[in-house]
Amino acid sequence: MKCDISFVPITYRSTLADRDMRVNQVRLHGNHRTRPEVFEYELENAFQAHGINEIVKEIALSTKKLANLEIFDTIDIKLDKSNIEDPYQVDVVISVEEKDWKEFDFGVKTDAYDDSLEASCALINPLGTSEKFDFKSTYAWSGSHVESISLKKPQFMGYPLYFSTTVFNDLQNYEKTSSYSENRRGSHIAVSDPAERHKLIFKCDRRDILPKRNRNLSTAFHSSPSVLAEAEPSVKTSVEYHFQMDSRDNPIIPSSGGLLRFSTEAAGLLADVRFLKSQVEAQKHISYSLGSPKSVLNLSFLSRFGAMKSLNLQSPMSRISDRFFIGGPMSLRGFHHRGVGPRASPRDGGVRSGDSLGGDIFYTAAAHLGFPMPNPWHSLLGLRGQLFANLGNVTNWRNVKEGSLRNLVNDTRVAIGMGVVLPSSVGRMEASYCWILNALRHDHISRGQFGIGVTFS
Repeated sequence: MKCDISFVPITYRSTLADRDMRVNQVRLHGNHRTRPEVFEYELENAFQAHGINEIVKEIALSTKKLANLEIFDTIDIKLDKSNIEDPYQVDVVISVEEKDWKEFDFGVKTDAYDDSLEASCALINPLGTSEKFDFKSTYAWSGSHVESISLKKPQFMGYPLYFSTTVFNDLQNYEKTSSYSENRRGSHIAVSDPAERHKLIFKCDRRDILPKRNRNLSTAFHSSPSVLAEAEPSVKTSVEYHFQMDSRDNPIIPSSGGLLRFSTEAAGLLADVRFLKSQVEAQKHISYSLGSPKSVLNLSFLSRFGAMKSLNLQSPMSRISDRFFIGGPMSLRGFHHRGVGPRASPRDGGVRSGDSLGGDIFYTAAAHLGFPMPNPWHSLLGLRGQLFANLGNVTNWRNVKEGSLRNLVNDTRVAIGMGVVLPSSVGRMEASYCWILNALRHDHISRGQFGIGVTFS
């Protein structure tokens, strides 16, 4: 987006230096849909400013706020002489070019487990109050699909808050790893600050676990008893808090900065699912120029940890819908999607190696060294190589209580590898090959992997 701030001619600037200078009015140009109150809200502090220096400071902040609404292609703000004959007052002249009110997007996604097509249609500022309606559909080869309608509204109730609500229908096919599919229908309501550093989400979901059916006998199921025991509807109402502090220079291929992300969720009000769940993620990225004007080597450290505790008195075990799963090219490289963690016995049916059941505790850590490719044509495309090492584990509370720290360390999966990374309009494209240093017998290993992610993880 192009944002410009300019001022009146220099012959008038001598008067503007007076500390009693104030803003008289705002003159708008180009706002064919956007209502004047959108500008008035963001320029409120500029109207209260005294003196040219304070006015310019507040105008610059207001321009940034208007740009963050993401409803304009260009914003040009000028200070000009006021229409009234008062040397201590100026007018703010705002010229904007609004974005097209409709936007279409198509993309693909793969995580080495499933490939999907995504399509979305966004209505940008159709009512003139900087709102955005988003319609999304995702269809995967496995039969998974998601349909959602969302509304995002800044300046919520006259406060510097963003309000959003989403209604969705989500069917995910996990038959390859856990012999079931899960259908979730619900609605989420969220309130956040403009930078989304703090976000509060209210969730209401209905979940249905659909065990895999036997191909030869439609009335029979081909799932383990652990999965069949979950085959009943459940309703979750919860409150979830998110905190995020992101200073990375690029979320897809970061070379400097860091990320701290934390979330905690409490479920149980007017529903049959009760638990506490928290996750934390940290990243640190360092670049080394080695005498070059551009960064040549990038060193990245990543870690994630999560834990949950069921609060159901009748059934202390957590539901499979709420547990943690790890594995995959953007989760734990070297292992298949949901390829790590507790499993049902292979003798119980379901997947040949046993249905993946997830766990109540997980942790992962990784170190990446990124470097340029030797061919200059590869550098022009943005292609970079990487060496990495990662480790992780997912388990349940019973194993933590019964086992020693030594057993927990012995169960930690470890893999090293190398690969290439390419940034693209659809996200981070990554191809890698891994050598497994530690794995358990029932783990699903995937040495060669390709994946696309919207961010680096």
